[in-house]
Amino acid sequence: VAEAPCPALVTVGRSDTGPCLVNLEAMGSLAVLGEPTACDDLLRALALELATSFWADQFDLVLVGFGQELSRFERVRVVPDAAVLVSELEHRGRDGRALLHTAGYQSFSEARMVAESDTWDALVVLCGPSVGPSEARELVDQAGDAETGLAVVVCGDTDGSRHTLTLGGTGTSSPLDLLGTVVWPQRVESSELKGLGGL
Repeated sequence: VAEAPCPALVTVGRSDTGPCLVNLEAMGSLAVLGEPTACDDLLRALALELATSFWADQFDLVLVGFGQELSRFERVRVVPDAAVLVSELEHRGRDGRALLHTAGYQSFSEARMVAESDTWDALVVLCGPSVGPSEARELVDQAGDAETGLAVVVCGDTDGSRHTLTLGGTGTSSPLDLLGTVVWPQRVESSELKGLGGL
């Protein structure tokens, strides 16, 4: 399978003109704000789409505090809390920047287009609402730039996140700063995700 230019491309919802997709790797970090259940539903929808993506063999997906039902998918890891993950991401960032410097690339995404190797695979971290604000901030800090192929999505108001998506009480969301349009968020309820295990 050829390397995908944007393996972490995912649907956040629909607008009047059709589906709205974002490249999580290029975003670096995204905070989802609003009513907790709506945020939780959107996180589950992102997790399900990424775990079952055609390009799922070209990135790793880590779910923090939710999504045990998806652990059976290849390259999906579920961790109960963020503490150990923060240290892991610090090492990834440091080692990744050293690799980029040595190889002469600007980013993991650029390297993937030139050198087909799983060395440059992206890592997407989705944090459920149970992740506390301080831990969420620490994870977001690790995704300060998009060069090392790391994307972190958190629930709640987290300082330092490069992008924000606010879910309104009407079932719509406010504009993502790079979409400039109203988005009706994609949602998967907890009961629907549990049903996946039964399949």
